[in-house]
Amino acid sequence: MGENGDERLIVDGRYMVSDSPSASGGGETDSEVDMGEPVQLDGMQVTIENATYIPDHPETPPGFAFFILDGTLQNTSNTTIDAGTLRPILIDESGNQYVQNPVANSLGANAPLTGGFVTSGQILPFSIGYQIPAGLSSTTLTAQLLRQDTGAGVQINIPFSSKSAVESATISLQSVEVSQDMSSMVLSGQINNGGNQPIVVAQSDVTLRTPDGASFLILSSNPPFPWTVSAGQTAAFAVTFQRPPAADTAVFNVLNQPFQLNNLQ
Repeated sequence: MGENGDERLIVDGRYMVSDSPSASGGGETDSEVDMGEPVQLDGMQVTIENATYIPDHPETPPGFAFFILDGTLQNTSNTTIDAGTLRPILIDESGNQYVQNPVANSLGANAPLTGGFVTSGQILPFSIGYQIPAGLSSTTLTAQLLRQDTGAGVQINIPFSSKSAVESATISLQSVEVSQDMSSMVLSGQINNGGNQPIVVAQSDVTLRTPDGASFLILSSNPPFPWTVSAGQTAAFAVTFQRPPAADTAVFNVLNQPFQLNNLQ
């Protein structure tokens, strides 16, 4: 750039219409909806159905928490589309943008949104996981979805609270059964979600440890991990562990709630 040069700087941007009631689908204006409302995006219909805040996952980077969005994408056009053209961005009230986290991506109710072709009429459930500052002060977050091939975009407003959904969980252990060959044990119970956000339980949130610090392998679980308990719902679980071979006691832990097991021998 400069008076004597031939180079030029071109800046391409889009104006975000904050009060548009619905999407035109033509890529000329952007739409704003609330969580749970479907919105059109140039031949795609996108809905963000759930949002989950996870502050205490063991793989959360120091000073951060995980924030997971679960939703669906439907191809409403007459041609096959590439979901990989959809770029999701999470923004807080101050305009700060947050990056996706591979671990958080794996904790959602659905498979991560990593691309792939979607045929006409097909519905693709997806999850997107971000890392955000722990204790973030923002009453809402915005999921901005952009089509990189057409330039169209929409934004979805998501109510936010830094209070963990886990704090609203009531977990009960109902039975412990040792196998006949004494090699494994099945622990059954249920999780009640009394909050207004879904609870997601990853395999790393469920442990069996003995007083000497030894941890024991999960052999199977029903349902498979991750367990998702919708707001206001109760879900049953059964998980099979290796039986501690030499300890008489152990602690079974689900999320932040421990259960003391005695007389294992």
